[in-house]
Amino acid sequence: MSDTVIQALITSGAVIITGVITGFITGSKVVYRIDQLEKKVEKHNNLVGRVIIVEESCKDMKEDICRIEKLKERRA
Repeated sequence: MSDTVIQALITSGAVIITGVITGFITGSKVVYRIDQLEKKVEKHNNLVGRVIIVEESCKDMKEDICRIEKLKERRA
């Protein structure tokens, strides 16, 4: 084989190896970022659920306050 063919094969091999390594690193970073995003979405969904519970509690408290005020007005 000539030197040019050997050099082309070595260069091609290096390019392929570099591409595989880069693809692996990039893929693992994407997976990591997706995992982090899923955690943030889960926290957000938990917060939304908690806010709904708080809103219902506030609604119940407002109703209780209205009933107490009506009772006070009747007694006065």
